Amino acid sequence: MQYPDIPPDDDYRVDALHALALLDSDPDPDFDAVVAIGRRLFGVPTCLVTLVDRDRQWFKARAGLDVAETSRMVSFCGHAILRPEVLVVPDARRDDRFHDNPLVIGEPFIRFYAGAPIRLPNGYTIGTVCVLSPDPRENLSAEDRGLLEGLADLALSAITVRAMRRELDGERRERGRFLRLLETIDRPVALLEPDGTLRTVNAAFESICVGYPSPGLPLSAVTSLTPDDFDPAGFDPSGVRRATVRTAVAEQDVTLHRDDDGYILVGSLSSDRSRS
Repeated sequence: MQYPDIPPDDDYRVDALHALALLDSDPDPDFDAVVAIGRRLFGVPTCLVTLVDRDRQWFKARAGLDVAETSRMVSFCGHAILRPEVLVVPDARRDDRFHDNPLVIGEPFIRFYAGAPIRLPNGYTIGTVCVLSPDPRENLSAEDRGLLEGLADLALSAITVRAMRRELDGERRERGRFLRLLETIDRPVALLEPDGTLRTVNAAFESICVGYPSPGLPLSAVTSLTPDDFDPAGFDPSGVRRATVRTAVAEQDVTLHRDDDGYILVGSLSSDRSRS
């Protein structure tokens, strides 16, 4: 039996895999659909979405196989990730790399194997979509190889969508924590878009305005700030400038903090000056 080679940059490849938080994750219908389609397309009992970790291969989705992982050293996919094209093994018993492999001489008695690499945009191959059969087959046609590569692309799309969902969920959680923190601040605080449009305000800011301005309304609807107040030239090197806004109860001294994401307007209640 021939063990799969370990490429010199494998640590970086494994890091890229771990960053996706896919290993040992719950079943996902998007990946389950890939193996269901693969088994039907190729008429095989087993189709897998395999992720090759440092010392193991773990199956993100599997159809026709009971185990969730095997050793990388005995894996066919460990060989498949080393090449850019589909790896096809027509009859593992006649292949010097696999003829005495535990997965060939024992369960699941692999004879035919075909695996298409799942390659990330950064160039690292993290696994495969593969089909297995206990019966040998002839080599795959160019059309069938293309179909298997298409399934690997489908798996990559599912990985991308999942990563985007995780990022959005993280942003929502972070925004929720930030807004809850905002409400604990006694001073009036308003978050503004880069064009000076209100994004959100805390309760202290709302209480000094003539009616709560809906997010999306210009800040000038409730204050005396002008577009000139948002001129980058008016800010000190730290991105801060002093300003005064007119509210329902007073002229309010504020600091206007500027960065690439917009502005944060912070009022100081202790410096309110009642209007005459």
